[in-house]
Amino acid sequence: MSASPLRHAMWQGGRPWLIWALHFFACYVLLALGCDQGWGMAQEHGTAPLRWSLLLLTALAMTGAGLCVYSGCKSVHQASMLPVIQALSGALAMLAIVWTAVPLWLQALCHFN
Repeated sequence: MSASPLRHAMWQGGRPWLIWALHFFACYVLLALGCDQGWGMAQEHGTAPLRWSLLLLTALAMTGAGLCVYSGCKSVHQASMLPVIQALSGALAMLAIVWTAVPLWLQALCHFN
């Protein structure tokens, strides 16, 4: 049994936002665990391991959203609007991933009063 066209369209357009949501959730869970375990304080190569972990997580999310953009762009010649929606959704999700990651990079990690 194949998936309905509507379900396929929803998945294609929503996949980049699922990637962003998982990135958002994982960043803040990792931040909470990292601060609790002291990963934000230790220095390795001039940067805390927690920052490197957040960078890796962000790079993985950007790669996933970028693949959604690529997939939409390579299929844009079809008579459907679905590839265009997928590509634009992926590009917006990439912007949202960067927007989520900027405060994690610009602010001090694990700063408690």
